[in-house]
Amino acid sequence: MEFGASQIGLIGLAILASSIVQGAVGFAVALVAIPLLLQAGLDLPQSIFVVLICAIVQNALGLRQTWKDTPIRNLWGWACWRAMLIPPGFLLMQWMESYSKSELRQLFGIILIIIIVLQLLFRPSPREKVHWGWTGLAISVSGVCQGILGSPGPPIAFWVMAHDWDSRRSRGVMFFLFITGSLPHLVLLLLVFSQQTTQKSLLIAAAGIPLSLLGTSVGLWIGNRFDKRRIRLAILVTLVVLSLSLILFP
Repeated sequence: MEFGASQIGLIGLAILASSIVQGAVGFAVALVAIPLLLQAGLDLPQSIFVVLICAIVQNALGLRQTWKDTPIRNLWGWACWRAMLIPPGFLLMQWMESYSKSELRQLFGIILIIIIVLQLLFRPSPREKVHWGWTGLAISVSGVCQGILGSPGPPIAFWVMAHDWDSRRSRGVMFFLFITGSLPHLVLLLLVFSQQTTQKSLLIAAAGIPLSLLGTSVGLWIGNRFDKRRIRLAILVTLVVLSLSLILFP
């Protein structure tokens, strides 16, 4: 499939916009990018592949910067458990392929607005340690989300928010868990889907990596430069508008 100028522009916009949101508020990269990539003509596996590759580069660079602040030894067990739950999510993603692209965009819009509501309602009191049951639930749901979306999803963000960690440690934990989940997910995509599909997706992702890094830098700059509450509110309002447009005008 050859892409026209408008489709290439939309793919670039999807990667850039989702990276800005991710850098500013720390979530929703896949939920923003995938509907736009579907609109540009990619199918669901290709869209997830593109998001996954771009995000691997982002998170690898982030983990390198926060490595010394990340409690790697305490995370290996949970990382392995999370990786084991990626295949069930992957099977759900394959089942979702039977949906039309308009139905998928509506579904992503519904998921996005649910997550926004949870973000507004979830206000935990940060603590040194979270009960292992809540940790297990967050890690498990995150593994399934990884298989479906190519992203750990809000469960990991909520779990990190519940700890009294500083910014570097919080980001390092998220980077580490994403990287350790992305590699087995990438292997699944390469094994299951055709060489043509994966090669095309890899080319699109490689071209989009500079935009992804630029968007993340812009998002981090926005988040650090301006009042975090106002920026967060502005982005959440934008995401609500996006989710409603996906639901009402797929």
